[in-house]
Amino acid sequence: MRINCSCPKCTNKPSYINVEINEGFFSGKTISCPEGHEFFFISASPRSQFLIQQGVESFLKGFYFESFHTLYSAYEAYKKEFVAAHSYNEIKDLEIVKTMLTKLDRSERLEGAYVTSFISLSNGKVPIGLSRSEVELRNDVVHKGIIPDKASCEKIGNAIFKFIGGGNLLIAKRCMEEIDRFPINQVYEADYVNNKLIQKGFDTIINSPEDLYNKEYISYSIALNILSSMTFLKEDDITNHMFTDQVNKGHFIIS
Repeated sequence: MRINCSCPKCTNKPSYINVEINEGFFSGKTISCPEGHEFFFISASPRSQFLIQQGVESFLKGFYFESFHTLYSAYEAYKKEFVAAHSYNEIKDLEIVKTMLTKLDRSERLEGAYVTSFISLSNGKVPIGLSRSEVELRNDVVHKGIIPDKASCEKIGNAIFKFIGGGNLLIAKRCMEEIDRFPINQVYEADYVNNKLIQKGFDTIINSPEDLYNKEYISYSIALNILSSMTFLKEDDITNHMFTDQVNKGHFIIS
């Protein structure tokens, strides 16, 4: 997977940097444009949205096994991101949140943490998780080597899209009800990346338009699909066929 981002220093003519989406994409890595301008690059968008997009695009290409696994990885990644956003909203300490996340190394711990965070943010509502048949389908694919077909992939995809959509809708509602000034997932993502940049020695304060062009780093944000943290969901957006609707659009954004 790769994305193209524009070089902020190539002002006379457009220049694009082809960036591979790997672990360095999220933790930070050095990249350079065709003109030789070098930057420290880090994604300001969460891992889950890129996994979701890859799941959609693998499905469109007929790679159902890859799509199934990628979508489930997005489901797990999203729960960790949701817990991180909630925890940071409560304690405003990135180091404590980072340490806490290392303890969520097993699915049952992560599930418990997610349910607790959701209940806390929703004043007592319990999130709707995957059904027993959907969990059994996942177990058959992951543990028994069952090869999923198109229908199986659509089933798990629709369930996961609805699950993530429900979490994002809760965050959006809190903003509409003025409980939170900004979406807590966006606040966490922005502060996490800003903290990483500061640790690397970068000055992240922008005082003038010139600062935008002279900075030595790229903090990359993008909304790829309906489940991106930058997309503001409404009640009508949450359906039982969200994944099916997304793949029917047929947009290839990542190469």
